[in-house]
Amino acid sequence: MNDQLPIPSDPFAEELSSLRRRLAELEARLPHRAGPAGDGGVPPLPRQAEPDPYSKAHGLHPKKQLIDYEARVAAGEPVALAIKTIAGRYGWQVGDSHRKAYIAAVEALEHVYQLDAQVLDDTLATLTDAWGHPSEAVHAPILRGLGMVLNRHGDDVNRSFLVEVLRRFPDGPRGLLATARRSPSRKKVRLANCVAHEIVAAYNAPRLPDWTAEA
Repeated sequence: MNDQLPIPSDPFAEELSSLRRRLAELEARLPHRAGPAGDGGVPPLPRQAEPDPYSKAHGLHPKKQLIDYEARVAAGEPVALAIKTIAGRYGWQVGDSHRKAYIAAVEALEHVYQLDAQVLDDTLATLTDAWGHPSEAVHAPILRGLGMVLNRHGDDVNRSFLVEVLRRFPDGPRGLLATARRSPSRKKVRLANCVAHEIVAAYNAPRLPDWTAEA
């Protein structure tokens, strides 16, 4: 599948060492922050969060993003630890996307987390309830697309119904991606936006009237 992220196939030992040194330098320049708060020790971020100095990892190749993330977890960086905590709450690990219950889309995870920590929590909870732990369920466009929907409409969404809506896509997450790719807007916007559009359209689809009302 085109959106599937490559998987680390070698240790990148020298690059990991370099990333750890860079991380230590960044840590030294960061202002002191309060300790973790909230459920499960996940530090909440405001919706208008300050730019994350670790966002530079987004320019890295997907293999190196994973290595960078692992180095940040090892160094105790708060955002990386929070993402690990949220993912683990729903039976996921950040790593090899070809394996069940693993998420390789580090950049997408961080993007949704920066919207709001609770949005990432709700996104992974919803995807897991709908489809379980196949790697296709957490491809970057799906994480971003559902995250955008919940960030904008979270207070108005019936999550149980949303789970059922996602389950109705033929072939599950693959079906959702296939539908999004056929969207007329695909050439104008990112695939994640098409995913968000398809989720909202399916959620709002007209329903048959109550059977007894027409009897």
